[in-house]
Amino acid sequence: MKSGGAERQATRVAIILAQEGHDVSILTYSPENFYADMFRNTNVHFIELSGTSKIGAIIQTRRQLVSGRYDAVLAILRSPILCAEISSLLAKRWRLIIRMGSANKNMFMSKYGKAMLALAGIVDGIVCNSEREAAFWRSSGKIPQEKLVVIYNDVQLADIHSNYVMRKDGRAHIVVAASYYEVKNIDRVLEAILLLSEEERRQLCIEWYGRREINLGNTKFYDAAERKVHDNNMDTCVHLHDETKSIHERMNEADYVGLFSIFEGLPNAICEGMMLGKPIIMSRISDFQVLVDGNGYLCDSTNAASIAEALRNVITTSKGDMIRQGKRSQDIAMRLFDSETIKQKWLHVMSGE
Repeated sequence: MKSGGAERQATRVAIILAQEGHDVSILTYSPENFYADMFRNTNVHFIELSGTSKIGAIIQTRRQLVSGRYDAVLAILRSPILCAEISSLLAKRWRLIIRMGSANKNMFMSKYGKAMLALAGIVDGIVCNSEREAAFWRSSGKIPQEKLVVIYNDVQLADIHSNYVMRKDGRAHIVVAASYYEVKNIDRVLEAILLLSEEERRQLCIEWYGRREINLGNTKFYDAAERKVHDNNMDTCVHLHDETKSIHERMNEADYVGLFSIFEGLPNAICEGMMLGKPIIMSRISDFQVLVDGNGYLCDSTNAASIAEALRNVITTSKGDMIRQGKRSQDIAMRLFDSETIKQKWLHVMSGE
């Protein structure tokens, strides 16, 4: 599995089910397994499908679902969902649950979205990771209310082995955990930084961690961002890093955890930052009204001036207010992301009981 947020949540759900005594297999279309360390000492099996075409992937998926004699199948993200739906058209003996995680109006208008909706009648349950996503599914007019369930992401933090120093070197440090994809909006964040004065930039440091490739060998968004940082002398206030397995340690070292995406499901990085007790700066995506309530700053993802203003707020926030924002973040996180509640919801939707 790749290093994305949806893959991280698939990992967590698989571990939850395995810990409850269920026999769990993960079907993957890629030999990559960024989260392999999380499966140590768990009874989770990996099955790599080798289909190199869309038809081949569907055939292999159907073959594995039939031979595996599964009681329930959870399909996550667009392509696996379509493979699972098509594979379930003939003599489905399993309960089929799907989880998109980042649904939006444009997705439902695409050919993939229309296909998913057309096949949604054979689905037994649709798990949404935010109320906003559930509203998008309802707006299609094709999904019975009883098939929809909202389950917030399970937030599990790695062991932290780093110390936090507030505003070290006199700057406000923001960690962003997001791939270098267009939807993650790095180009507009860089435009926003260019709107700041030289003095404001000297008080700011953004550490961005993420996957460079959009797909194999294609790093065009990372490359463009790197050029823009270099050509505009932003090297001292913006640092572009590869993805890292120690992201929680990097978050813990920051003053704020940020995300500026154009759209998301429920943003894992923000949820994890909140659980770490970090103030938040984020765009108005997903359930932002619930996630940011006295614990940070919001901005409009499509407006560089709005992002710049939120960055100014971060720079000028007093240490006392930062402490209060961090405490508020953790209080909200403890209420929203209670592990036992989330576990019970997953067990219920997978079993149908």
